[in-house]
Amino acid sequence: MTKNDAIMQNHKNVCIERKNMQGSSFNPYTEKQHSLITDSSSFSFRETSFHHLQFVECCYRFDGDESICIDIEDEVLEMHFRLQGASSIMRNARPAELQPANHMLTFQQDGQQQVQMHPVQNGYFYEIRVGVSHFEKLLSDFYRPAPEYDSGNPLPLTPEMHLLISQMTGTAYTGNMRSLFLEAKMTELFLLHLQQSRTLTSGRDFTIRNSERDKMYHVRELIERHNDQFLTISELAQRSGLTPRKLMQGFKALFGCTVYQYIIELKMQTGRRLLLHTDKHINEIAHDVGYQNPQHFIAAFKRKFGISPGKLKS
Repeated sequence: MTKNDAIMQNHKNVCIERKNMQGSSFNPYTEKQHSLITDSSSFSFRETSFHHLQFVECCYRFDGDESICIDIEDEVLEMHFRLQGASSIMRNARPAELQPANHMLTFQQDGQQQVQMHPVQNGYFYEIRVGVSHFEKLLSDFYRPAPEYDSGNPLPLTPEMHLLISQMTGTAYTGNMRSLFLEAKMTELFLLHLQQSRTLTSGRDFTIRNSERDKMYHVRELIERHNDQFLTISELAQRSGLTPRKLMQGFKALFGCTVYQYIIELKMQTGRRLLLHTDKHINEIAHDVGYQNPQHFIAAFKRKFGISPGKLKS
């Protein structure tokens, strides 16, 4: 675990503490390795944390059935990929069996969770923890009423998921390049999960009342008025008087794109206009459209238009 996480053993079981992903220690790039050996089990963790994201690679062993406690602080989205080993966990008042080559996406909230681990000599899982600031962006693209993305039911790992996890654990990138690589692959894994989940659930219609429609237009106006910022779903919901879920559903139904897609599209089009029609430097333009790090603007611009801002300007 990181210095904000801990593994504790008492006379009954092992407890893993998962601290608030919004803590300051989850902002800078860090790599940690931890291990714990008991009479009947062992854990070896390798963790990479940055920008309120945490990537956890764990090898473990259990000689027999054993209950462990997961103590979760605050809200976090967790993507759990079980490569080897099996366990049972209570979800929606019923047990969910996580088998080898299964994965599960869960929205965890403050509290304790008991997990029954089954015997295994070479257990292995890969887990991604996503803090509030990041899962807002992810869920704004794909939010549907539960249980579409958080069904509580393990799903089979696909070959594409296996490949991505292999790339993430085997990458030679270090430091900032490693963080960019891991974040990109995390998004791909999330997309694959959503794609798989949607084949198992039927779509649901969504209607917008006139009073809500006016609020959606107000949200769009707020985004355009504050193009030099990255307004969050929570901020927009609070300013418009909508719930975050209603905002994300209604905005996409009304305008044909998610809130986050609209924000990025507006920034990219503004940036392109400023590049072509002003003498401003790229760093200044990046700041004008809300990017504190010009490299993030350059990367987003190239993804959108297939050309770097510098080449377009020249």
